[in-house]
Parts: sequence; C-alpha cells; structure tokens
Amino acid sequence: MDVGAPISPKAFLSPGATLNSIGTLTIDNLLTFINGTLQIDLNSNNGIADEVVANGVTINMSIFGDGLFSLTDLGNSALPPGLQFTIIDNTASSSIDGTFTNLPDGSLLTEGINTFKANYEGGDGNNLTLEVVNRANVPENGMTLSLLTLAFAGLVLLRRNICGVGETVSVSKSRRFGNRPTHHD
Repeated sequence: MDVGAPISPKAFLSPGATLNSIGTLTIDNLLTFINGTLQIDLNSNNGIADEVVANGVTINMSIFGDGLFSLTDLGNSALPPGLQFTIIDNTASSSIDGTFTNLPDGSLLTEGINTFKANYEGGDGNNLTLEVVNRANVPENGMTLSLLTLAFAGLVLLRRNICGVGETVSVSKSRRFGNRPTHHD
C-alpha cells in the first residue's frame, strides 16, 4: 500500500475509523510512504494510541516529497515516563527502511504536555515506538520566571499590608549584656 505518490498532493494515513479516533489498521503487504503523512492520534487520558500493522515498511525520502509524521493528543493527561506506544508494528523480519523526515530515530517529540522519544528499533526490534520521557512536571523556563514573578509580587503586597504605604521598616541587630530587667507584681 502506498501513501502518497510522486506527483500527487500529500496523502494522509490515519488508522482510526474516523478523524480523532483511536484505531488499528492492519495491512498484509508492504506499506510505503512517498510524499505522504502518517497521522497518529493518541489519548493520554486513556493511555492508548493508533497503530499500524504492516508486513514491511518503507519511508521514502526523495525529490518527490518526504514521509512525514503527525501526532495529536486527544487527551490532556501527563503520561508516566517509560510508557511505550507501538505506532508501527512491522511484522516483516526486516527493519523499517527509512525514517520520517520530521521524526529521526532518537528524536524527541512534544505533543500537549507529554514528550516522547522515537525509536525505529522498538518493540521486537523493528517497530516504530514512542516512549514517554515526560518532562510534564518540570516547569519550562517561562513558567519558572512567571512563578518567581508571582512570588515576588506576593512579597511586595505582604510588605505593603504589614507596613502600610510609605512606611519604612528597619531592622537592627543589637546585643545586650548584663542583667535583664525583672518584672515584679
């Protein structure tokens, strides 16, 4: 089965029965991407993803166009690191021939709040898998700066409420030696 052709507009292959649905597509023959895109849907809320099962896979990179990869998360949950999704189950004994232009072997792909690592030797050694290498719980630089700014603003407001506007607070350190005064009733 060919996805795309040298002179035709880009074609898409999406395993789900409808757009934005999860499914498995089984092809008993060689699957070839020429100027075509594999569109994979994943649902992070359920931990499931589309899958293509094919007896051999070739991803052509040629003057006619490259095979491209597209991932859409239908959910909004952080997935646990180490979770693997088999995207292409290559039932042939040979490895996948080629890689998607925008998804080299070992590359990272972020969709929603999850980050995945591509592996063209995944599963039993000749499948395309995406492994969660989630950094969802680590704020990005912009988020860190926003949190620091918010904390600083909170301190300024706290100071204004305690001291009043225009008042100055001074802190001094003093030591007193000798006897302490006692209080008698």
